[in-house]
Amino acid sequence: MRAHISRRNVLKIAGTAAGTAAVGTALPTTPASAADRAFAHPRLLHTRADLDRT
Repeated sequence: MRAHISRRNVLKIAGTAAGTAAVGTALPTTPASAADRAFAHPRLLHTRADLDRT
């Protein structure tokens, strides 16, 4: 039995491969110097006026 290769299946495979390659190259690696530091939270990004308004 031969598999039917349609244009849609080829495009799905190509899109999946391209997406996987893009994600693999787009994710930055964390340098060792950044991993050694403690996480600094930016705290609240709202002002007191913003909180009073709600």
